[in-house]
Amino acid sequence: MRRSTQRGLWGVAIIATTILLTGCAPGFSPTTPTPSESASTSSTATPLPTVTTPPVASAFPCTQPTPTGAAPTADELENYRAVIVSANTQPMSTHACDTVTFIISGSECCGPLDRDNALVQWGDWLGMKSDWNFSPDPALVAEWRTHAYAQYVPEGSLIAVSNTDGVMTSVIFDGNIITGLFMASLEEMSH
Repeated sequence: MRRSTQRGLWGVAIIATTILLTGCAPGFSPTTPTPSESASTSSTATPLPTVTTPPVASAFPCTQPTPTGAAPTADELENYRAVIVSANTQPMSTHACDTVTFIISGSECCGPLDRDNALVQWGDWLGMKSDWNFSPDPALVAEWRTHAYAQYVPEGSLIAVSNTDGVMTSVIFDGNIITGLFMASLEEMSH
C-alpha cells in the first residue's frame, strides 16, 4: 500500500507541475488553444507571440533611485555625449545612482563612490582628453567584450573613444540610471 501511495503522490505532483508550467508558458492560457488544436480547429494557425529577451542585468545595479525605464532615452544619451565632450558632469547627477562605480583601469581607483564624488573624478579625467568618437568600430567593441574589462563595456553602455589620446570611456546603466563610469587606455582594452 505504501508503494502505491508513493506512485499516486508522484502522479499528482507530475500533473500539478505540468499544469503550472503550461499555465506559465508565454502565449498559452487555459482558453488559448495549443498550436496543434489551433491547426485542427481553424484553417490558419495563430502564430505564437514573439518572446523578447529581457535586458541583461547590470553588473552594477542601482537601488536608489529605482530605474524608471529599460534604457536611457535618445535625448538622455545625447546629453551624456555632450557631458563627455565638455567634461561638465553636473547634468548627469539627476540621472545617476546614489552610488556609482567608478573605475580607472590599471589603477587602484576607485570602486563604488557616492554619486557626486564619482562624477567629479570622472569629469576631471575627461577634461584632459579630446576628440571623442561615439561610434567605435563594433568589431573592436566585440573584441573588448572578450577580455578582462568586458563587464565595463556591456551591451547598452555608452562608449566613447579618443584615438588622439589613446583612451576610451564608458557609461554603464541599470535601466535608465547611470551606475558605472569606466575609463581605460585602448591598449589595456585588448588584454
